[in-house]
Amino acid sequence: MVESSGVESSCASGVESRRDAESSDSVDSGGIVGGLRANDLKILLRLPNWLGDGVMSTPTIELLKTLFPQARIYLIAPRAILELFAMDSGIAGRFEDDTKRAKCRLLATIKLGRKIRASIGACDIAITLTNHFYSALLLRASGARRRIGYVKGLGGLLLSDTLKREKRVHQVLSYAYLLAPLVDSGEFKKGVDFGEFKKGVDSGEFDKGADLDSGDSFASARAWIDKTIGGLHLAVDSSSANVASRANIAHKALRVGLNPAAAYGDAKRWLPSYFAATAAHFAGLGAEVLIFGTKGDSELAESIISEARAILDSSAKSQVGSKKDSQTESKIDSAKSRAKSTPESSARESHIIGTGTLINRCGQTDIKGLICEINALDIFISNDSGPMHIAAALGVVTIGIFGPTDASETMAWRADNFALISANLPCAPCKKRTCPLKHHDCMKRVTPEMVINLAKDKLGRR
Repeated sequence: MVESSGVESSCASGVESRRDAESSDSVDSGGIVGGLRANDLKILLRLPNWLGDGVMSTPTIELLKTLFPQARIYLIAPRAILELFAMDSGIAGRFEDDTKRAKCRLLATIKLGRKIRASIGACDIAITLTNHFYSALLLRASGARRRIGYVKGLGGLLLSDTLKREKRVHQVLSYAYLLAPLVDSGEFKKGVDFGEFKKGVDSGEFDKGADLDSGDSFASARAWIDKTIGGLHLAVDSSSANVASRANIAHKALRVGLNPAAAYGDAKRWLPSYFAATAAHFAGLGAEVLIFGTKGDSELAESIISEARAILDSSAKSQVGSKKDSQTESKIDSAKSRAKSTPESSARESHIIGTGTLINRCGQTDIKGLICEINALDIFISNDSGPMHIAAALGVVTIGIFGPTDASETMAWRADNFALISANLPCAPCKKRTCPLKHHDCMKRVTPEMVINLAKDKLGRR
């Protein structure tokens, strides 16, 4: 458990991680990096506050691990964001930032910074991925030697290196470009083969004539980041109990996850009736359909389940009435019988529909549990949201439904398993919490049939 405004070392057994310090040759054991011994280097990252943004910060963290395989990386963030990294053995420690709830946030931030310094000493490099005064103050109070972030208001005065945020770039790159000052100043040069990079520049692979030691060095550093950065990444603890058995999900059934919730306004949300139609379709095929969200989304999930039940009940009655399909009735009776014999069925808030099952998982897991349950799915259908990025990072087939948000900035990053669907209206992306034109067509025109057909296509290509 992460202590409030405290630190936790995360080193669980059975954890999968892309970090492999022994096999990496980017920095020799005991080598010197920017005037420091590689194994003495401490890097502090103040992560974003939103779940999806936290997932989109993972390529930057993985790039740091690759460049400095023996450095110790520490994270600061709200508790929910830190839980994304609970199973990552490549993180030396995690500090919860709950200063927003303090009576005096200014004093609480300074106190947290000093507590971090007392716990691990002053870090050599600190980077804030949030454009906020308090994040800059936190890095300053921690005593970090290099403090890097984007320019915004008074917070820029507390940083040693400030950058101007580039517009119209993906959020993943916006975070990763914060490493550019380190590349430019030579922090990474000792550990990276920039000879090969310069060959790429000279051959025209990147902007010709760019030189790391010239005024174009930031452009060169960004070009190197573009070439080197990897995809989204979340570690999963393979020693955890299998999600399917924990949630009592049949292993042989297709497992479909639905995420009807989304933060930052209703405009991002696909219609509940559309989710219900999609749920009914897959449940009718015998799939296990799980609906995810926060505790506050549970009522929404129940309404979707009720509507899906009505759709399938109507369909079943129609079949029985017109064809006297006794086989269908037998399947329904059999499914109900199986439900009665399941000791955890009521705890799962499940609803047996035809040969499939609808399960309300809203508010039933913490972030670690959410990761494990999504990891056990065959497909995940979601609004533009944090869980969408989690599914994409885990390699689960993911359908992202976009309307008012800008897909070029927030779609799942470099995920072959991800498919985006939108109505492509001229009014989108408006980036508004509610539809300013009152019709919400950007979501209404993405029909259940479109999503179901895309899902079938993606599942068929696995």
